[in-house]
Amino acid sequence: MPLTQEQKDILGALQIARPEAKPQRLRAAARGLTLGASPYALAAVQAPFTQGGYKEALAKERGLLEAYYEQAPWEATGYEIAGAALPAVAGLLTGGTGTAGTAAATSARIAPSLARAAGVGALEGGIYGYLGQKGGLLDMEGYNPLTSERLAGAAGGAAFGAGGGVAGGLAGRAIGAGTRKIAGAVRRKPGGSAGSAVNAELQKLMANTGLSTDEIVSRVGKGEIIADMSDNLRLELRKEFLRGGPGAEEIASKLPARAARTSEEASAAMKKSAFGDVPEENLLRIYQSGEDRLRRAASNDYERIFAQTGEASDEITDIVENVLQRDPDIARTLQRSAALQGKKPFYHVSENGEIILNKFPTVEDVEKMRRVLKDKASKEFKSGDAQIGRDYLDLENTLRTSLDETYDDLRRVREKWSNIESQADTFKLGRTAMNKSVDEIELEFSTILQANNADELVKAYRQGVVASIRKAMGQRAGRAYLSKLSDPTKKEAVIFEAIFPQDMFPDLLDTIARGGDAYKTVTKAMSGSETAGIQARLAAEGTDVIGKDIIEAINPATFAQGSVNLLKKLGKQFMADIDEKQRLQIVRLMMSEDPEAVRRALTDADAQQALIERMRALSRSLTRGGARAGAVGAARLPSEYVLTVTGEKPSQKMMDEIRRLEQARRQGLY
Repeated sequence: MPLTQEQKDILGALQIARPEAKPQRLRAAARGLTLGASPYALAAVQAPFTQGGYKEALAKERGLLEAYYEQAPWEATGYEIAGAALPAVAGLLTGGTGTAGTAAATSARIAPSLARAAGVGALEGGIYGYLGQKGGLLDMEGYNPLTSERLAGAAGGAAFGAGGGVAGGLAGRAIGAGTRKIAGAVRRKPGGSAGSAVNAELQKLMANTGLSTDEIVSRVGKGEIIADMSDNLRLELRKEFLRGGPGAEEIASKLPARAARTSEEASAAMKKSAFGDVPEENLLRIYQSGEDRLRRAASNDYERIFAQTGEASDEITDIVENVLQRDPDIARTLQRSAALQGKKPFYHVSENGEIILNKFPTVEDVEKMRRVLKDKASKEFKSGDAQIGRDYLDLENTLRTSLDETYDDLRRVREKWSNIESQADTFKLGRTAMNKSVDEIELEFSTILQANNADELVKAYRQGVVASIRKAMGQRAGRAYLSKLSDPTKKEAVIFEAIFPQDMFPDLLDTIARGGDAYKTVTKAMSGSETAGIQARLAAEGTDVIGKDIIEAINPATFAQGSVNLLKKLGKQFMADIDEKQRLQIVRLMMSEDPEAVRRALTDADAQQALIERMRALSRSLTRGGARAGAVGAARLPSEYVLTVTGEKPSQKMMDEIRRLEQARRQGLY
């Protein structure tokens, strides 16, 4: 097809206007990356250093790109499309931290549909088409940002971009499907290494704990098992127990034995904390034997002092005689006591009822009288006669004060005996502590802490508490008591920690918690109340994802529940190939007390899951990047040539002729 002279003149002018162009690969990629905004940005940066300012800098940027496109159209277009796909791929390279990459990955997970690809493609193509035109505010030619040329470019770009987005997305999906198949192959790889399908289930177990691998391993090292770490994991064991088979046999052989062992460990720890290292297991006998030793030692001290002191002083004798004259009942009580011991009293009562001393009373006689006065006061208080009780106490106090001032050794041994008595009373209080309210215990324990012999009393109180708990644990269903002691919402746990503070007894409370958790685990796994529900779920477990599930997951009205249901079904499909042998591996790991074995298994699971997620991310990035590149590539309209020789905008007639000639050239017509 021969050219007319006018056409030859146009082509000649174009050749003059186009000097040999250097490749502008980075500029082309930047244009795709920014959806056509890069020439404006670069012109704004160069404007202060360009003689003609922003307009000349923008013309230069456009001229460089247009010359590159004219000289190497396929190469230039390739770089621009690659730049457009860069944000999605960058999200993968940076681990998903980039804004564009993260948004793309998120949106692809939420609604990976062709409609979405078309919508996003139209938006990006429209932006590209708008920025690809000239005139208006962006060119500093007036203040109108929406010139007819730019609006036309946006409309055309949106139309082409929608189709390109769909095409690019389909291409990306096709490639991404390969990565998903690889991920599935990794997941289903046989054997016990990081490629085992068991590790996919381990990821789910770890998610249920809410803990990291290091935290799980640390807790296993302290005596826990993975199944102890959440009720959901206990129910997983329950499901395996109800399935029957080797997993159920393993559960039945391990969990009850562990619960019994941890219960014994908790009981032993409580005994050691309260009583120390003693072989005797009967705590009442331990306490009683200790009290008996103290009482014998105090009695021996009394006998030694009485043997050394002899008769009481004149002052004390006068007080004794006065007391006997005031209350003949005291005299009769002392007479009966002497008769029972085969001794003669140090006084007698005359026919007219007068007390007559036969001899000076000994210190032992006076001490016995003091005890009788104290007992009398106590009886009167109990009977309700407080005044008489106070009168007896006044007499007892007078006699005791005189004895203490004269015989210091007697005062010390009496304090020792009083401590023994108060410890015995406090031990009895401790045995009833768990039957009281938290408020009662706070008041009771604070009173003990304020006593002069607080250390001895606190020890006795704790011993009483432990004795009562051990008694409860020895009864039917006693192991359930440990779960109460380890549950911070229970009264028993609050009382126990008030008496055995965490900062003073950390190991004790940890041991009790393990025993309580072990009891809860064996109870939920083997005899939980959820049996019927779990059996129904096992029978009705559905794993097929149908169209209805996808529609509900992308429908705004049902998105929340629909997404949850879809993820559950996908998760079940992912685990559908776990066989009986692999379930047994999982059950054993959930009950393992070997921290290194747990670490190896979970580390393998971490590594495998990271590989799978990387492959999935690659698939999403390829899909998203393909859609974006397709949108930009399709939206790129035919180049508009600028006659840089004259610096004038071509006429409409010339532009139409240029487009026709360009099309003919591409078709090889000349």
